[in-house]
Amino acid sequence: MTGPDLSRFPSRRRRNEELPQRVQAEVEKEELRQLNIDVPVDLHRALRQRALDDDVSLREWCIRALEAALGR
Repeated sequence: MTGPDLSRFPSRRRRNEELPQRVQAEVEKEELRQLNIDVPVDLHRALRQRALDDDVSLREWCIRALEAALGR
């Protein structure tokens, strides 16, 4: 009988070496707020299509559009 295959898991030393980078990445994350709005179905469809055409997510497309509208 053999024990579990631990080769798939990083060693404790490697995990601890990566900790400062993981903590720094977490600290640098921009705080987000959720925005829920109701839009007409045809507008939603057009937004999805535009995002698809631009090869970005609908979320990313909307953020870019809002930032452009605010001049940011």
